[in-house]
Amino acid sequence: MIPDAEAIVAGYPWIARRFRRVNHCNAEAVRAAVENARRLAAVDPAFEPAAVFYAFADMRRAFPFAWRLMAGYLAKNQARLARKRIRATTAELDAQCDGVLRGAGLRSHCSRRSRTTRRTSSARRPCSVPSLDALL
Repeated sequence: MIPDAEAIVAGYPWIARRFRRVNHCNAEAVRAAVENARRLAAVDPAFEPAAVFYAFADMRRAFPFAWRLMAGYLAKNQARLARKRIRATTAELDAQCDGVLRGAGLRSHCSRRSRTTRRTSSARRPCSVPSLDALL
């Protein structure tokens, strides 16, 4: 389950201090990103980590001084909740953030993949989501 925008906004001051970033976020943009992530993940809950990553990478103004950090941080936390892991370095996630800004979207491919994805064991496993397949 994707966390509420209020919880993300409330937790951001701690993350900003920890990673030495400016403690500024746009709560309205965070809400919009959470709604977008939920819409993307509605296709299949297995897409939640990638949906969170995409939504926050696409909504740069949610965390203007830490948008790449937060996209990766929130996606990794979402993957942990889903008993998955992200096998990407920070540099690889940053490159994916840049790709999202250039228009490399996941929406259409997520809907195609949901018809062909099948569940494996409940053990921790890597995510399998388009364009992030090599990283997640």
